Amino acid sequence: MGHSRWDSDAYATYSSSIRDSNREEIFSSRINPEMDPKSISFREARDSDNHPNSTPIIVGLDVTGSMGMIAEQIAKEGLGTLVNEILQRRPVPDPALCFMAIGDAYCDQAPLQVGQFESDIVMAEWLSKMWLEGGGGGNNCESYDLPYYFALYHTRTDAKEKRDRPGIIITIGDEEPNAVTRASDVSRFVGSSLQEDIQFDDLINSVRDMYTPYHIIAAEGSYARRRLEDVKVAWRGYLGNAALVISDHTKIAELIVSMLEVDAGVSIDESISKWQEETQRVLRASFADFLNSGANRLSRRMDVV
Repeated sequence: MGHSRWDSDAYATYSSSIRDSNREEIFSSRINPEMDPKSISFREARDSDNHPNSTPIIVGLDVTGSMGMIAEQIAKEGLGTLVNEILQRRPVPDPALCFMAIGDAYCDQAPLQVGQFESDIVMAEWLSKMWLEGGGGGNNCESYDLPYYFALYHTRTDAKEKRDRPGIIITIGDEEPNAVTRASDVSRFVGSSLQEDIQFDDLINSVRDMYTPYHIIAAEGSYARRRLEDVKVAWRGYLGNAALVISDHTKIAELIVSMLEVDAGVSIDESISKWQEETQRVLRASFADFLNSGANRLSRRMDVV
């Protein structure tokens, strides 16, 4: 994990340099060996002089089919919004972001790609190392379970070891998760040994000790456009109100910031009111079910709404 500070001007320069580039020019054309989980023992989020209270934040991006638009938008614009606003609003201290790419273990070559925890412009470099494989199959789910498995068994954080505080893990995509994490997938794509398959519900419950889990359902995805209610029911069965729907993928960074603020005790109205009018409209729709549930925290396990 890097020890430098985030420089918004450096990101603005980077963003400007890739704004008119296509995906093939921004991202890797094959899996980068540095992001291959099989070559990674652990990813670490450690404190430093500049970041004495590091908060590890894992963001897993679905890169199957039509979902490559999410990684592209975050690289071009969303990353700046995400980091600048977290630093300004401080829902968590000293954020250290690790980006992961998510595919489909049933048919893809690289269903999991893993960056490093970073607190400076280097996180943009890890984004660009992703291979947007664009795969996925007709099995009605993607391998969202693999980032949770990797986070639980292959990361080490000072937040947990020194302060017994969880980090944050957010997955983003348009399909349902695998109900079972298969030992064969873990062996083949992560490179670690798992004695038997794990139910996704058990994996989620185990990961909560190290990371607070969230999922953002991208309603623009081809699968979610046809079966949004099925996707909502599936994810909320695991995460309750910590699974939110977004209708506009260009507002994902803003939604993440507001999700973190709400769980830090800021009211939804106060958090949303800081955004521009169009963003407010999108986020109010995302939080609608949560408001109707009567809950006071997203991350508290709730019944399906």
